Amino acid sequence: MIKAPMSPRRLLLVLLALLVLAAGGVSALWLWSARRIPDEIAAWAARERQAGASVAWQGLSVSGFPLRLRVSLTEASYGRSAGAPIYAVTAPRLDGSAWVWNWGSWALRAPEGARLTLPASDLRPALDAAAADVTGAVSITRDGTNLALTASTVTGNGFQAARAETHLILPAAPAGNHLESDGTLALDVTQLSLPAEVPALGRVIEAVSARATLKGAIPAGPTPQALARWRDEGGTLQVQLTRLVWGPLQANADGTIALDAQLQPEGALNTTIVGPGAIPDAMVASGAMRPNDGQLAKIALQLMSKPGANGTPEVTLPARVQNGSLYLGPARLLAMPKIAW
Repeated sequence: MIKAPMSPRRLLLVLLALLVLAAGGVSALWLWSARRIPDEIAAWAARERQAGASVAWQGLSVSGFPLRLRVSLTEASYGRSAGAPIYAVTAPRLDGSAWVWNWGSWALRAPEGARLTLPASDLRPALDAAAADVTGAVSITRDGTNLALTASTVTGNGFQAARAETHLILPAAPAGNHLESDGTLALDVTQLSLPAEVPALGRVIEAVSARATLKGAIPAGPTPQALARWRDEGGTLQVQLTRLVWGPLQANADGTIALDAQLQPEGALNTTIVGPGAIPDAMVASGAMRPNDGQLAKIALQLMSKPGANGTPEVTLPARVQNGSLYLGPARLLAMPKIAW
């Protein structure tokens, strides 16, 4: 027996009924989510405070009905007031947006800017840096957490950058041994203006891109003891300077950094420098190297250099951090500040 085809009117009614059911389901999901999100944020804040962080906000609102979840926090702050490192990040307003059916992926923005402050230490002065606008995204999956942020017009302590991008990747579980990654941080900065002119190099670093991957998990506990255990278990930091453009100088490097018996950095990197003569010029002009030594260094670099892809001289040299000093080839460039953990 052949059934008669569904009439257009009946088909339209069925489709309308399905749409009503779908709309009702999505609406119910949004209302449930809007009630749940403040509780989830409060629970997360409580866990962070228990772990030693400082988390606060003045107002919290949820909007975006019916498809988007838009969460806005006013006078938001996150930081650490005890232990190391001590810091604080604040934003007059922080917005997050996600599809109602996907809580694992959020678009982020601080439309009124954000500020990072760090108190002074034995190694550096106090830092007070601000960004005019911050955008980003965070996703949380079974593999881990992926956070990307872009800040524009970053200023602080006499420095200014047109743009700074950072990308953080954290695994879902701590590294099981020193061969596994426990997190990767990448940083890209363009048009970085320095507080003062650097002889032979200039005041503006056109671009710098770096990446670091932590190998092995740093255990919980007081910092010196935790770092010593991480070191003894073979923990290292893989570092890459993928791009540096500073006046006539260009460079890239990659290598591994570890900690010595005094918990100070030590390691070796393979470094390629385009226009290497600018380095002794800058050191002589700043008084860090005597003119005769600078001239000898330039001659040595010229003898070791080879024409690069565009004909500009370039040299590949080992760089190492050892016994509190930074060396490029056989030459000692500078003393490294001692880190008081």
